Amino acid sequence: MNIKDLALFIPERHATITEVKWSKEIVKDYIINLICKTENLFRSEQLWPVHPDLQKSNGISQPITGLWFGAAGTLWALNQLKKFYPVNLQRYTPYLEQLTLLQPAWIKEMASEFIPTNTTSYLLGSLGCNLVKWIYTGEHLKQLQQDAIANFNHPANELMWAAPGSMIVALEMFKQNHQQEWLDIYQMGAANLLSNYYQESTKQCYVWQQNLYGSKAIYLGLIHGFAGNAYALLKGHQYFPLDKSVIEHLNTAFIKTAIQTTHHANWNPYLEKPATVTLASSLLHVCHGAPAMILGLTELWYLGTDETRDLFIKAGQLIWDAGPLKKPWGLCHGTAGNGYALLKLFSLTQDELWLDRAKKFAMHAIIQSQQAEAEYKQIRTDAWCGDMGLALFLNSCLQLDVNFPMLDYL
Repeated sequence: MNIKDLALFIPERHATITEVKWSKEIVKDYIINLICKTENLFRSEQLWPVHPDLQKSNGISQPITGLWFGAAGTLWALNQLKKFYPVNLQRYTPYLEQLTLLQPAWIKEMASEFIPTNTTSYLLGSLGCNLVKWIYTGEHLKQLQQDAIANFNHPANELMWAAPGSMIVALEMFKQNHQQEWLDIYQMGAANLLSNYYQESTKQCYVWQQNLYGSKAIYLGLIHGFAGNAYALLKGHQYFPLDKSVIEHLNTAFIKTAIQTTHHANWNPYLEKPATVTLASSLLHVCHGAPAMILGLTELWYLGTDETRDLFIKAGQLIWDAGPLKKPWGLCHGTAGNGYALLKLFSLTQDELWLDRAKKFAMHAIIQSQQAEAEYKQIRTDAWCGDMGLALFLNSCLQLDVNFPMLDYL
C-alpha cells in the first residue's frame, strides 16, 4: 500500500494474518468446543458471568442481558448452532424472564445518563430480549409488538436503539407467521424513516441525523447511522416499494461519502462530528467503515451502478489488505464481522477469492479466541463481540451461508 491508502485505516488496529490452512474438522470441533464451554459457564438466575475484559473496559459487573453483548445474544446463537451440531443444550426456559428483569441494573452501570434502564431497543433493550423469549417459547408476541412500536420516533434514529431495529424484527416475524400486524409495523417504521430523510448541504446527498449519547451528528455506519437505516429500508423494499428517487438517493450517498484511492475505499464514522462521543476516523469494522457499508447496503449491488459495484470491491480489498482486527475477534469490531463482509462479496461476485479470504479470517479468529481464553482464563460468551459470534461466523464459512446473524435472519 502507498501512503494514501494507509490513511484509509488505522494500521495499529490491525494484525498480519496468520496463514493457517483451512480445516473443516478443526472448525467443526472448535464450534462444538465453544458451545460446550458456553454452557458450562451458565449461572442460572445470573445467566452468564461478565467477561473480565468487559468488566475492565466498560465497568460493568451486573449480568448483561441484551442481544449485542449479553445473554439474549448468547441464547440466540445457541439456538441457531444446535440446528447443525449434535449437542444437547440444557433447559434455559426457566430463566428467560431474567433477560428483562436484570436489564435495568447493567444499563444503569453502563450509561444511565444517556440510556433509560427500561429501553425497548433491539440490540441492547427489551425488544431483543423478548424476541429470544419468543424463539424459545413461542410466547410474548404482544410484548414484542409493543416494544417494536415503542422504538418509533426514538431520537437516536438508528439501528441499535430506534425504528430500524424494530423494522428488522417486524419484517422477519411477518415472513415467519404472515400476520398483517407485523407487516403494518414494518411499514410504519419505513414511513417514519423516510419522513426524516433529508439532503445534507456539504456532500449534497440524502442522510439521516442521529441524536445519540447527548449530541446530534450524521453517522454513516451500520449500527448507528446511514447504512443501518438504509439496510432496514432495502431489506423490505418488496413489501414497502421504495420510490426510484429513494434508491437513487441511497446510492448517491454511498458514493459521495466514500473516501477512495485507486484500489481501496472506506467511509468515516460520520459526516457531522458528535460533540460527546470520541470516534477515530478510518475505522474498519461492522459498526463503522467499509464492512458496515458492504453488510448494510448489499442490495445496492443489484440496484446501483457500475460505480457502486466498483466501490464494493474496493471496500472489500481494503478489509483484506488491512488485515484482521487485533481485538476483539467476534462480529462487532472484530475479525469475524469483517469476515462476513468478505462472505457477502463472495455471494455478490461468485468469485471464490472472497470465500478463501473469509476462511483465512476464520482460521485467524480461532487463534485470537484461543489467545484471549489463555489470557482471561475463560471464553467470552456474547454473540456480537465474543466467541458465540465467532462460532456463528465459523459455521457460516462451513455452510457457505453469507447471511449476517440477527440482521439478515432471526
